[in-house]
Amino acid sequence: MWTARHYFGNIQDHPELKHQIQQKTYLEVEITPEENRKGRIYTQTRQGNPIGIIKERFQSLREGDIFQTDQGHWLLISLQRETVMVVQWDSQRPYQLQDFINFGHVLGNHHYPIQVQENCLYIKLVTEPKMMEALIHSLGIPGLEIRYEEYQADTLTFYSNSARKPSI
Repeated sequence: MWTARHYFGNIQDHPELKHQIQQKTYLEVEITPEENRKGRIYTQTRQGNPIGIIKERFQSLREGDIFQTDQGHWLLISLQRETVMVVQWDSQRPYQLQDFINFGHVLGNHHYPIQVQENCLYIKLVTEPKMMEALIHSLGIPGLEIRYEEYQADTLTFYSNSARKPSI
């Protein structure tokens, strides 16, 4: 098994690194969001080689990160795309503030990771989409549009109400 622990940077931040890696044969891996949260990742390269990636525990890998294996091979990181639910509302429509407060409360109670951007709410799919849709429809907020989009794992930052408070 190969091991990659030497981080060199990202090809989007360092064009010379992109040029350097294009001149050589390199390995590629696709990392899942779950793997990206780990400090040690065991996976396979696209070429079929088993590889271990050792990174700082809280280092979040990005699309285009470059490592070098202990054996001297370059390793290019790709991030798996994930589908998220997008709930969009009409910014010109008058809504009741209480409806959105209740909406946020319900999502928080279910610990759904979310991100808000302008008039869209991005929700990570942690349960069956049909169940999530039924829950949203049950709130009876008119004019909400639900759709699904794919995103690179490093383009959205989700927030969750999953922190547990110590019991007294």
